[in-house]
Amino acid sequence: FAYKMLRNFPPLVLPDSVLALEGEKFFDLVNQTCGEVVKELMEVLSINTVYKLLLVENDILSIFEKKYKELENITQKACLHLNDGTIMLKPGLRLDFDRFMQALHANLTRNKNNYRYSGAVQHFAQSLYILGGRNVYEFVRINLPGAIPAIPTLEDSLGKAGAQIEEGVFRYDMLSDHQKSGGYPIAICSEDCTRVI
Repeated sequence: FAYKMLRNFPPLVLPDSVLALEGEKFFDLVNQTCGEVVKELMEVLSINTVYKLLLVENDILSIFEKKYKELENITQKACLHLNDGTIMLKPGLRLDFDRFMQALHANLTRNKNNYRYSGAVQHFAQSLYILGGRNVYEFVRINLPGAIPAIPTLEDSLGKAGAQIEEGVFRYDMLSDHQKSGGYPIAICSEDCTRVI
């Protein structure tokens, strides 16, 4: 339920240095984004950096399901209490915390220039690099700054996909396997005729 609601919320914008925040600066950020109650909870749990928060495997808000003496005051503020003794975490607190965690995870995957590329753009960039060559790719990249990934980023993604492109090395077997797995009826091979002056 919370995830469906988050899709309608505008994304939370965090400072670029968010992953380096510690101590009071971290607690101030938690206070601004999630409120005083979550800040107090982090202090009691000794979570004073973003990395500690991200390394906690379990949802820290599930801690309210049990009664801890050290958390009595925080539980009073964070939960709704029924006459029979059961408690429920306030929904707004859950939404704020989930939104904060989603923004932190998004910051982990952001590159240093804050450019993020969709799968379609990455596939286009790989195709342009493979079919057009390095010079064509650089020409497009220089004329459209930020539109396609830098060559080192592209080479990393190609390397992870197992596409080691070496000049003068023909890989017909790999091409044949790829053609069969993709169900392509024909394949076109070309040679890069870049001149050296």
